Amino acid sequence: MAALLVNIINLVNSMIIKRFSNQDVQHKHSSKKSEEHSKYLTRPSIYHKVLDDEFVNSFDEIFIIGDVHACYDEMIEIINQIESTKESPSTKILKIFVGDLINKGPKNVEVIDYMMSHQEDCLSVRGNHEEIAIKIAFVERNGGKLKKSMAKYKWAKDLTDTQLNYMTELPYTISLNASSNETAIIVHAGLVAGLPLEKHDPYDIVHMRNIIIEDYYDGRGIHPIKSNSYGSPWCEYWPGPAHVYFGHNSKLGFQKCQFATGLDTGCVKGNLLTGIFIKGPRKVKIVEVKSNQRAKIKRRLDNEFNDATVNNLKGSDSNEDSSESS
Repeated sequence: MAALLVNIINLVNSMIIKRFSNQDVQHKHSSKKSEEHSKYLTRPSIYHKVLDDEFVNSFDEIFIIGDVHACYDEMIEIINQIESTKESPSTKILKIFVGDLINKGPKNVEVIDYMMSHQEDCLSVRGNHEEIAIKIAFVERNGGKLKKSMAKYKWAKDLTDTQLNYMTELPYTISLNASSNETAIIVHAGLVAGLPLEKHDPYDIVHMRNIIIEDYYDGRGIHPIKSNSYGSPWCEYWPGPAHVYFGHNSKLGFQKCQFATGLDTGCVKGNLLTGIFIKGPRKVKIVEVKSNQRAKIKRRLDNEFNDATVNNLKGSDSNEDSSESS
């Protein structure tokens, strides 16, 4: 059934693309939310980066890593693990991250600085949290005021120009082996089956989890959504032959579809940081490291509980004092 739906999606999408202009097709996958999201957001100079064969062939292995979310220690651990177990000291490993390098975790700046200093063998796409940081930096530098919901990411206002430029230039997708039968695409959240990369709305690329299918003329066609609550995971309808590696969906954890692999296993939530080899003698091997965040989360919750308990006790004492004085 899924295969039949994929074929229908591809056929209808190809008809739509031929009939409408690029702007019209984009409109089918955009929204007021997308327009609002684009406000104060600087785009990269290259949306969809293609790694040339010479660069790809200079590496013996390629390893894709899931959402780090500022879990610097776990990121270093998984890199050290794959480097220390390689066949030869001369083996070169290209590491590609699925975005959301930052936010939620404890060591944002350390992650950014590491990536910047290892750009020769560490690449990443842009995630929704990179976009949050870019917007915060822009607002702060232009005298704006952060929304309350963004206050928890206020560290981003102190980004240096170099750090901000690094994140701004992260592409939305990275493609490799484009000239072979083993094409791979790295993206943060997802892609719509049958729609060329350049016709995707950037908002969907960094936010989508599921898709819903509506009438193309009276509805929104194949409509990407952020929610896991309804619709179907987009990766179930991705027809290949390019294999897509993505993150952004820790609720479902590791996902394995025929032509797509999801690598967000909730490291920042205390679970795992996951990566997979897609080239070399360890191809298809999955590597995981346990998160150090669970103990930190427990300590934080314990502290918050203790603080709340103390405040409640103080409040009770105050009320008793007030009662006695009256």
